[in-house]
Amino acid sequence: MVQSDQQDRAAYEELARLEASALFYFQRSEAQNARIEDLEKALRRFQDEGVRSEKLAELDEKLSRATSSLALSAKLVAKLKSALVAKEQVRFDLETKLRSVLSGGRVAVQLRSSRAPRAEATGEDEQPAPSVRTSVAAPSGSLYGASILSYRSMLTRHMAGTSALIREEAAPYAALKAPSKGFLFVLTYPRSGDLVLQKMLNSIPGYCIRGELGGAVRPLSRAWAETVSRGTRGDKDDLEVASLAFGWDVANEFVAHLLAPPESARVVGFRSNEIYDDIESFWNLTSFLYTTFPHARIIFNTRNAERVSRSGPWARQPQDKVLQTLRNMDGFFDDFARSYPERSLCVKYDDYTTSSPALKRLYDFLGEDVRPLLQ
Repeated sequence: MVQSDQQDRAAYEELARLEASALFYFQRSEAQNARIEDLEKALRRFQDEGVRSEKLAELDEKLSRATSSLALSAKLVAKLKSALVAKEQVRFDLETKLRSVLSGGRVAVQLRSSRAPRAEATGEDEQPAPSVRTSVAAPSGSLYGASILSYRSMLTRHMAGTSALIREEAAPYAALKAPSKGFLFVLTYPRSGDLVLQKMLNSIPGYCIRGELGGAVRPLSRAWAETVSRGTRGDKDDLEVASLAFGWDVANEFVAHLLAPPESARVVGFRSNEIYDDIESFWNLTSFLYTTFPHARIIFNTRNAERVSRSGPWARQPQDKVLQTLRNMDGFFDDFARSYPERSLCVKYDDYTTSSPALKRLYDFLGEDVRPLLQ
C-alpha cells in the first residue's frame, strides 16, 4: 500500500512538473515572439533611415538567433503538450483509484482545516462542510431535475483527532469508462450545417452523438468552473477534493442519464449550437468538456458567416451584430483548436461537404477510415 501511494504521488508530481515546464516554455515563447517583433520593427526603421550595412547585419544576426530560439521553444512546447495528453489517462486512473480507496475506508486524505474536531462520533453521516455546495439546480424550465446534478452524498467529513478526513461514497464512473474510444463533442452555432455533421458522425459504426440537450450543458460547465475557482482560494480545505471530484461526478451522471448511449457505443458525445458571446463562458464549457471527460475530443463546425447570417433566425436580427457574433465564435473556436491541436479540430461545412481531402482530414482526426464513405 505504501509503495502504491508513493507511485501515485510520484505520478502526480511528474504531471505537475510537466505542467510547470509547459507554462514556462509558453511564456518564454511569448517573450521571444515579442522580441522578434521589436527586432523586425527596428530593422525596418534602420532600413528606412539608410543606416550603415554593418548595423543592419548585426540586427539580422540577432533576429536569426531569436527565430532559432523560438523554433526550439516551439518544439519543446509540442513535446510537453504531448506528454501532458499522455498523462491524462494516468491521472484519471489515479483519481478513480483514490476515490475507490476513500469509499472503502482504507485510507483517509488528510487536509488542512482550521475547524475543531467533533467531540465524539455519532455513527451517522455528517452533512458536507458548509464551504462545499450541496447541490446545483437545473435551469428553470429544464426537463432534467436538480436531483441529477445533486452531489450531496459526494463527500462526507469524518473527524479523527485534529485531522479532517474525507470519504467518498462509491462512485465507479462506469458511464465515463464505457466508451472505448472516449468522447466527442461538436460545438457550433445555428444554421452552420451541424445536423449534417452529426448524421455523418453517427453513420460511423459505434458512434453515438446526441443532438441538442435543451441548454443542459451550460449550467453544468458554469457550476464546475465556479467549484474549481473556489478550490483555488486560500482556504482550500475539503474543496481540494471537491473541485476534483465534482467534475467526474457530474460528467458520469450526465453521460448515464442525459446521453444514455447504447452499450455498443465506442464514441459518445453531443452536438451543441448554443451561442457564446463572451470568451469566459466559452472557455468554461470547453474546459469542462476537455477536463472531465476521458479522452475528450472537440470538433468546431464553422460556415461562411455571410451565408449563415441570412439564414433562419439570424436573418431577423441586425446583420452587423450577427456577423460580429459569428466571427467572435469562429475566433473562439480557432484559438482553442490552436491551443489544443491534439484533441480539437476546426472544420468548415463548405469544405468537408465538397472536398475529399477535407473530409479525410476530419476522419484522420477521428482515427477512422474514410474510404467506405467515399465509395
